[in-house]
Amino acid sequence: MKKLFLLILLPIVIFAQETPLHTGELIINLINKGTSWNVTFTLTAISARWDENNNLTEDYETASVNINSTPPLIKSVAYFDHIWTSTAGDNPIFAAGLYKISAIESGVEKAYFYMDWRTSTAGWIESVDVYFKYDYANKHFRNAANTQIIDYSYQTLWDLTSNLLITSGLEDYWNNCLAVFNNGDDHPKFAWGPKPDFTNSYYKIYKKKGTPDFVLYDSTTSNTYLDVNQYILTGLPNANEGSAYYKITSVGYLTEVYSESGFSNTVDIRVKLPAFEKQGSEIISGINNYSLSQNYPNPFNPATTIMFSLPVSAQVTLKVYDVLGREAASLIDSYKEAGSHSIKFDASNLTSGIYFYQLKADEYIETKKLILQK
Repeated sequence: MKKLFLLILLPIVIFAQETPLHTGELIINLINKGTSWNVTFTLTAISARWDENNNLTEDYETASVNINSTPPLIKSVAYFDHIWTSTAGDNPIFAAGLYKISAIESGVEKAYFYMDWRTSTAGWIESVDVYFKYDYANKHFRNAANTQIIDYSYQTLWDLTSNLLITSGLEDYWNNCLAVFNNGDDHPKFAWGPKPDFTNSYYKIYKKKGTPDFVLYDSTTSNTYLDVNQYILTGLPNANEGSAYYKITSVGYLTEVYSESGFSNTVDIRVKLPAFEKQGSEIISGINNYSLSQNYPNPFNPATTIMFSLPVSAQVTLKVYDVLGREAASLIDSYKEAGSHSIKFDASNLTSGIYFYQLKADEYIETKKLILQK
């Protein structure tokens, strides 16, 4: 009687197990799942995409896999196929692009991170398999070794494997290289690769926000950039909503000539504009010129206030120098919106004497004298 019972039960147990699949090139394993789970992993492209022939494609914008504990087919691993591989199509396919990878439960996004596959087939030197884990109980993505949470992070094929970041061969790469995404703290983060056939020494970041033209905003030697001075507007439309636009150039050698490249593609984000700014070529702030006011009080001990005005948003530096031209204090070195600004200068750590404070904003430079009298 016992033997008969086992023969009846065995096919049921085998049927309920997860059917083995081709492993795919993106593998997400479920951990801390308990006895009941249901989650959908979704890939959403946030950049241009290239196919198996390194050509731009409009396909493979999204892909998704649902895994759940519902019989008859119990799944605890999600598999996705890279477009490069010969077995692509056994599972949902993604291309050579930058994707947001999300965990969706009951229609709600519980966690996400970003994964960048934007390298040409010339960089393909080994398996392109990448592994991640999803902690179902705690709603976090984790790395393959299960040693850290990777929510909101930026991951790349060339950092996780021995494959190389090579952009040569990708169709019209530089005009499609720049991508922007939310870093998790509502700041925009940008990612791109090197300009093909160019010795890239560093990159210039250009920004336009409430101004008619782009202005040089910053520079970096990295292939990513985080704008900590800018917040992304999320949620419902806002009364003062507008856009901030970004693009980059590469500075380096083209053959033997050191030069700045042409611009990349332009990306934009939703931002909140001051009430006096109007999107487009006009700026309504009531301020027509740059100005730097005399500090007050002057002479002072130990603190004084410095005021300045900007007709347009700009990168601003405000520094204090002694009579020998040595920097005594750096008060501002950041991007400032158009309008009037003030800052308190505390000179408690300086000796009595004459000092000079200098404002730089775009091409505007003005210097004034202040007197510290202790």
